[in-house]
Amino acid sequence: MIVFTRAAKKLTGIIMCSQLIVGCDNDSDAKTQHTLNLNETNSSLAIFSERTLINTTAVNRQIDLLNESIALFLSEPTEENRVALGDSWTRSHGALVKSGTQPLSDELSAKHSSSLLYHADAWPIQPGYIDAIDGYPNSGIVNDITVSLSVESLRLQHGFSDADEIILGFHPLEYLIFAKTAIDYQLPEHKQQPDKTNISKAKGTGDEQTTSATLTTGFERPDEDPIYRRRKLIQLLGDALEESVSAYLATRLEKVPYAKFVGEDQQQAALAIANLIEVARSDSSQGFEESNLLLDSDQSHSMHSRTSHLNISQRLNNLSEMLNEPIWLSRSLARVDKNIEKDLQATLAEGMLIIEKNQFNESDGARLLTIFSALNHQLEDIQLKLFAAND
Repeated sequence: MIVFTRAAKKLTGIIMCSQLIVGCDNDSDAKTQHTLNLNETNSSLAIFSERTLINTTAVNRQIDLLNESIALFLSEPTEENRVALGDSWTRSHGALVKSGTQPLSDELSAKHSSSLLYHADAWPIQPGYIDAIDGYPNSGIVNDITVSLSVESLRLQHGFSDADEIILGFHPLEYLIFAKTAIDYQLPEHKQQPDKTNISKAKGTGDEQTTSATLTTGFERPDEDPIYRRRKLIQLLGDALEESVSAYLATRLEKVPYAKFVGEDQQQAALAIANLIEVARSDSSQGFEESNLLLDSDQSHSMHSRTSHLNISQRLNNLSEMLNEPIWLSRSLARVDKNIEKDLQATLAEGMLIIEKNQFNESDGARLLTIFSALNHQLEDIQLKLFAAND
């Protein structure tokens, strides 16, 4: 679940800029080709279907490795293993973004998919709902011993009274990995040979973190101590993530209408291409949303790992692979309207130049907003022309 509350004043200027990029082509209708090449359509569908399966398999594999890293870290909670766990988190989340969050064929399936995705990749989180934060040492589910820790109870707590109350998915896990140090997970037996690097700053946040050097006294049972509960929580989050992502990906694979080949019917071909365009529009919309909050330290996607820019880069890479090699949707789009397809490629190329940087500054973020907005408008325009040509 994504919440957007900022940049309202920017949007008017951004939309005006995006309209300049999209442009107004009065001669487009005269150059529209109403006939799709069925061989090209089927080729795009076949490659897209194959890559969807490959990307889905990659996500599941990376999450398996992530859970292995969690187990290793809990058995040996050192800073070295925490950093390795963070790297594994980044790879697994990146694999999900690469796989895309593609729409399903009907409203019921789409709602179900959205619910599953809310359990896997909801953001932004509220750290105080998860664990102690500065000024509130007893906040969060970690410190609330009235909340039992199990996958089932966490599902009940997820969005319990508000959509912002996020406890499941990649981002609570991200917070517990990157905003904490190894000391926060160390039991007494782990402190026989202290790891000096545990005193360092938590990777990603740049802020000094409050750590739990010893188990807190005053609890009736050891498993009520925040260290035990934090360790249990991070393990359960890995288990729940595997279930949620697997369910989401399986539902998407079962329902994808664009994986079916078309016959000799131009309307079937048009519908298939329109669905692929919708997948591309999904990436452009999410890229816009993520760019809008890129420089917001409290709201950006993957803020605790400082990898928000990687999500945006992957959105553009997804669009590039859809339009050009290997899927080559652009060949069908050019048959609908050559001018819009040309503008679309130019806009995409501008975005690809920006993401060659490892990090984005404020100017880059503003430009990316314009680019993603333009891409979405251009894709919508060509989608509408496709429908109009095949009425």
